[in-house]
Amino acid sequence: MFLFHCGSRSQLENDRKTPAFRRNLLELSGTGEACVASTEAMNYLMEKMDPSDGMELISGEMVNSLIRSRVLDKYRNSSGEFMIAMDGVHLFTRKGEHPNSVSKTIDGESYSYYYALEAKLVTMDGMGLSLATVFIETKEEYSKEDCELNAFYRLAPILKSRFPRLLMCILLDSLYSNQNVLRICTENGWGYFITLKAGSIPSLYEAAVGQVKDFPRQSIDHSPEKGVYRHISWALNMKHEGNHCHVMFCEESRVTKKGIERIMFAWETDVRPDENNAVQLDLLGGNPSAQANL
Repeated sequence: MFLFHCGSRSQLENDRKTPAFRRNLLELSGTGEACVASTEAMNYLMEKMDPSDGMELISGEMVNSLIRSRVLDKYRNSSGEFMIAMDGVHLFTRKGEHPNSVSKTIDGESYSYYYALEAKLVTMDGMGLSLATVFIETKEEYSKEDCELNAFYRLAPILKSRFPRLLMCILLDSLYSNQNVLRICTENGWGYFITLKAGSIPSLYEAAVGQVKDFPRQSIDHSPEKGVYRHISWALNMKHEGNHCHVMFCEESRVTKKGIERIMFAWETDVRPDENNAVQLDLLGGNPSAQANL
């Protein structure tokens, strides 16, 4: 259905009877079947198959083939790393309590929410290529921080085992900023960009702001496009829960019809910023549009 952009199973059933559908399917699969299975047969097979038996591996293996063929090399950063965004994804919701889901009660009604934690190779031109997925399943009241963090601890070894030598820079939001996550990234040899909010780690944020004020030369101005101006600054060798990291700030001013809009971004990272790489780090690593592809 997804490969051929079918909006429903009935549309797929009609399309699969056409000669063009079979030709396209054989071209994509590289096989030579004489006919195409009915949608009922396809659905029956999917229901009986164990996703861990290979279904979930397909997308990651496809991306790995592109990586080995060097098709995606232009998306590596200056350190040779691919940018890997990891974030929770809401798949769908069902009324009532169902297995393998996150349960919530709203106004006395029970709902089952299906979430997954995705690791995707993201690019600045809009692509998001799935490498690995784990589902977030709990019968407890849903807690974004607890559930996503626990899923990260399950997903990280899977990602490392499937791509043991791949150079990665992991993009994470602020709830992942803790000692265990930083330790896992360091042990796996992964770079990282983690969103930093003023209220999430006040001591680190305030210390970084103080260093930027004391050392104003640790900054650079940049205009990525007409009407958009960025003041990028950084604090070096900060300490966070026994780990050393650097902090980057980006104050963006954008000229709009309503006037000048300003917004501030901040990240903690293992990469040491300077005047030569700060702009690229902001665009490739810290730019929030990269994670939007998820």
